[in-house]
Amino acid sequence: MARNPDLAGLPNWPRLLTRLQAASYLGLTVNSFNLGMEEGTWPDPITYGRSKLWDRRRLDEAVDMLSGYSIEAHERDVEEEDRKRRRDAWTAHRRRGK
Repeated sequence: MARNPDLAGLPNWPRLLTRLQAASYLGLTVNSFNLGMEEGTWPDPITYGRSKLWDRRRLDEAVDMLSGYSIEAHERDVEEEDRKRRRDAWTAHRRRGK
């Protein structure tokens, strides 16, 4: 587990985040994150030994619910991108064949 709370320079955040890291990941102050915890906006932490850690994916799911973005919408976006990629590849192949 990374001890440095400033993880902005990392390409990937750790899967389990401390309270400070979770707040930073969400772009919130710790006080705002705590308020969201009290209101039930954010998922409960996982207890690991004496540590309380937040699952980054569950935080992402909570943000998706807040913003109205769904997994189904994401899957549709991915499928559409895949169709476009295949169509473009087919078109390029046809052009090379002529």
